[in-house]
Amino acid sequence: MSGMTAQQTAGIFYKTRVRDIMTQATVTCRVDAHVAHMARQMKSMNTGSVVVVDEDDRPLGIVTERDLVYKVVAAEPDSADAAARDLTAGDIMSTPPVVIEPEDFIFQAVGLMMRRRCRRLIVVRESGELAGILSMRDLMRFQAYDHRIIMDQVDKAHNVQELRGVREEIDDFVHRLFLVDVGGATLAEILTDFNDAISRRIIFVNELKLRAEDEPVPRCGFAWVAFGSEGRHEQVLRGDQDNAIILDDTCDSDRAREYYRELARRVNQDMADYGFELCDGGVMAREDKYFGTLTEWRRRTANLVVDSYSGQVLRDLTILLDMRHLAGDEKLTHSLWQHMMSSIQRNPPAMRLLAEDATSKAVPLNFLGRFRYEKDADGKRGINVKKFGMLPLIAGVKALAMEHAILPTSTTERIEALEAAGVLERDSAADLMFAHQLFLRLKLQASVETVFHGQKSTHFFYPEDWTDLERSNLRRAFKSIDHLLGFLRVHYSL
Repeated sequence: MSGMTAQQTAGIFYKTRVRDIMTQATVTCRVDAHVAHMARQMKSMNTGSVVVVDEDDRPLGIVTERDLVYKVVAAEPDSADAAARDLTAGDIMSTPPVVIEPEDFIFQAVGLMMRRRCRRLIVVRESGELAGILSMRDLMRFQAYDHRIIMDQVDKAHNVQELRGVREEIDDFVHRLFLVDVGGATLAEILTDFNDAISRRIIFVNELKLRAEDEPVPRCGFAWVAFGSEGRHEQVLRGDQDNAIILDDTCDSDRAREYYRELARRVNQDMADYGFELCDGGVMAREDKYFGTLTEWRRRTANLVVDSYSGQVLRDLTILLDMRHLAGDEKLTHSLWQHMMSSIQRNPPAMRLLAEDATSKAVPLNFLGRFRYEKDADGKRGINVKKFGMLPLIAGVKALAMEHAILPTSTTERIEALEAAGVLERDSAADLMFAHQLFLRLKLQASVETVFHGQKSTHFFYPEDWTDLERSNLRRAFKSIDHLLGFLRVHYSL
């Protein structure tokens, strides 16, 4: 596996056939099999489905765990016992089966799953006999294989040009996962893993280049940290840079500073050459504002907390509160993070200002729960999901996380920790998780459309073009944020 070149692995998704990754040992039953028998089969074989076949081993349908739950366990109370006694495979199976042949390609299988909205395909031979089953688990196992190959290519890259060659494979890999409906949070985590590996490799390669140029390497250490979506594990296919460098206090010499300034400059430029755009706001390690020793950083962050009543200062502080270690000496990052957390804990007005910032925009729902639309640049009615959805959710959760000294920076982990601490009720936390997953999915969708279809990057979405279920899900997400913002207003007396 690890010996494969980029050329050998490129396009593997479009060359792999169903027979190469399908599960052949398929659990089957006849149409008259009792539901209890099928449940025992699933348990003993550790599978989530049973294929119903006729006497010639031709698939008639499929029974999944979901069928057992919804059609048997969750039946009407008065009829549940009777259903459990009398139901057979023929009563609850999904039919006709959605089938594909072993010689078909994986990309065709993914497209079929998307069109038919199913998570399993029954694989049949030309004669119609059962050959196996292709499930989401099989696809994810296949993706994991590709994941390892890509990571291996990143680890062996000698320059940014070679890394750019890997980028197309990363884009294709994530696109495939998107097509098979992998959740937004999972996709963002995978992309963050890739981008972390790319960033670390760029840092390492530039350290090697400086040494090859006989630049004297300082004996003091450094830490490279990420902010923004990278800091929160919420990456999409394309984004700008948000990073900083923290130097050990023993680096306080002109020679050491010049070395790390040059490293930061080269790394930021190579990241831009790879595809991480230079940050318009200057949140990059090469800038004075995001470069310094640990002592300088402690002084800087303490001042941000004290002066957070200023709008720009509060925005700068908010950026730092998504700080996550990426490379170098992790003790430096941990020390600064603990200092920043302590500074905020000692300054309740700063926490209140964070909450006030989170509640500055109302969700786009009227008192009847209907959407409030605005017009995009072309005059079409829609909703800016980032402005009214993702940003207030992230900011509101962040404010509560700071108050309760929660160290993880990802929004998902913060919500989980707030629920564990009793700050959020279980239902509220679940709703916020749902909203976060939905908004991440939409954010990733926008990046996919930009990269693969050349569409202009925008955070506008158009619910009037959506299905009733999709609009209902978006409404639920906004209501959960409205509940969070209401809680913040009461909690901080805003």
